[in-house]
Amino acid sequence: MRPEPAGAWLRAEADGVRTPRTVAPEDAALEDTDEVVGVVVNGFARAYPLRILADPQHHVINDLIGGSAVSVAYCDQTECIRTYTGPGPEPLQIAIAGLREHGLVIRVDGVYFDHKSGQVVEGPPQAAPLLGDAIPWTRTSWAQWRKAHPQTEVSVGNEFSLYRVERRQPAR
Repeated sequence: MRPEPAGAWLRAEADGVRTPRTVAPEDAALEDTDEVVGVVVNGFARAYPLRILADPQHHVINDLIGGSAVSVAYCDQTECIRTYTGPGPEPLQIAIAGLREHGLVIRVDGVYFDHKSGQVVEGPPQAAPLLGDAIPWTRTSWAQWRKAHPQTEVSVGNEFSLYRVERRQPAR
């Protein structure tokens, strides 16, 4: 097997999930020990179960929280979480672009960025690095997040998600 040329990457492009369905905490079908990524924007809390973000179709979620555009991106290969925000009342259009050196590549306005570093992978020479984490986030257990933010909403992805609201029991 030949090594990949320097800078090569696998393209596997897909739109990020846009304004996923949310449920109240009591309807979330989460165990206390389930991990979530939580954000609070303009006083509104939202939890993103890590098992949803780990689904390749849900590595990028473009959402609206408290009237602000917030995107949460997660790479299950590098365990990297980043948040992004932008102006206006519409969700951002950050997309999944593929893998490079075992890490997520995202696309924003036709420019491809390494998710972890924010560095340009492909795009115009004058493209600036992508700045992330303008919205603070927390990776914690569902029990801890729910205790700190009892009025939180929980993102459950979209209808194409591998995750379902109901928890399946193992076969006996």
